[in-house]
Formats: sequence, structure tokens, C-alpha cells
Amino acid sequence: MDSQRGVVTKNLKAPGITGSSVWSSIAIDEDASRIYATTGDPAGHPLSEVPLAQALVAMDANTLEVLDRWQNPGPGPNDNSDFGASPTLFTASDGTELVAAPNKDGALYVLRRNALSAGPVWTYQLAVGGDPMLGEGSLVAPTFTHGMLIAAGGKTPQGEPGSVVAFDPGTGAPKWKHVTPGFVISAMPAVGEILIVVSNASDFSWSKLELLDVNNGTVVNAFDVQGATLGAPSVGRGLILWYQYSGELHALRIPDLP
Repeated sequence: MDSQRGVVTKNLKAPGITGSSVWSSIAIDEDASRIYATTGDPAGHPLSEVPLAQALVAMDANTLEVLDRWQNPGPGPNDNSDFGASPTLFTASDGTELVAAPNKDGALYVLRRNALSAGPVWTYQLAVGGDPMLGEGSLVAPTFTHGMLIAAGGKTPQGEPGSVVAFDPGTGAPKWKHVTPGFVISAMPAVGEILIVVSNASDFSWSKLELLDVNNGTVVNAFDVQGATLGAPSVGRGLILWYQYSGELHALRIPDLP
């Protein structure tokens, strides 16, 4: 700790070792004074040499001491089995406090916040594993709303271009699934009864914004544009702000469901 500036830092790897990068946003559990981070791959090292790589890690919010962790045992250091999605904190109907994040291997992992090392409570194969920029795996932080955990990703094991799936948060039982016209790579804001989902063509030649009824996944409205969308839309003052990679900004009014 830097006593003059009050700054605390924490290395997630041993000196001289690469890997364990954090390239997603952290989640904060204020009541437990914990933060949760997902980490990148071991950068060519064996997983045993970088125990905090491609992992979900819990740390003390004040000291950054590592309190618990679960490492994805993925196929190896040179494969896409690291986490690029931010963790989502939520609570099941029975009060169990959980954390979820999908991985570039295409799986969604759900763990108990106070027992990460015990491993996943449930998992679901959202997408085939691989490079999210090629429409595979998932970088999408799940959305928790209306008592459901909603996750998305790229090409599915069934050969669909992408999908959004809503789950019972405690059991992982799917409640509904929506097949998207392209692969989903950005977060999905929810406002009222609307879930906002953007998907991209495999060659990024177009992207599509869909407004889904969050209760059942049906499409309320949809909009197409030329070119890619890599960032999540923003919501405020009754508007959806959709910013494309091309630099164009679209403002859409949030519809009211009947």
C-alpha cells in the first residue's frame, strides 16, 4: 500500500510471469466488502503456474487480499478459455448469493459468492468456444432482471448465429430462448419490460438492435444498420442511445408494452 496516496495494488501473478489480465469491469458486493473480478488467460504458461488466470476471483475490497477463486480448467494455455465478460452479482429466490460470468469457451458459469473454490453451481453451454470477434464464445456480462438471469453469446452448439437465454437463477433451468440474427458481443441493458439486445453479422457488415419482451423473449421491435456495433447501448430519459463503430449515434424511444 502507498501510505501517502492511500492506494492499494495487487498483482495477480508471480514476478516474471505473464497472464491473469483483468480486461472487464469488476463487480462490488458492498455488504460483504468484497470485489469480484474475472481474469484472462495464462499467456502461454501452464495453468498451475498462474493460479489466478482464467479465473473468477474474490478479493477483500479494502486490502485486495485474495479470499477465494475458481479457475476454469479449460483445455490449455493457448486456447480461448479465459474470461472477458464482467461478473454479475445476483441472488436466487431462496436467498443464495451467486455470481455469474460466461467464458470464451462458450459456457456460462454460476458460482456461490462465498464458495467460489467449490466450483460452479450450474453451467450452460451458450455458444461454441473460440474467438468472440469471430462470433464464437461470449464476452457478454449477464443481465439480472425480473427474477431471471439472462445471458447471450455467439454461434450456438445447434448452429444458430447467436442467442439470448433466460434462466431460473438458482437452478439454471431455461425459461426462454431467443435466437438472434447475428452474434451478441455487448451487454444487454434492461429497462422496464424491455431487454435491449444488439447482434452483429459474422463479417460485421451489419448490426441489428432488437427490443425483447423480457418476460418471454418475443421481439417487440427491431432496427437494422450497416456496419458493426461493439459497445452496449445506453439508456436514459426514456431513450436508447445506440452508438455504432462507424461513429453514428441513434436515439430510439423506449416503447411501452400493452
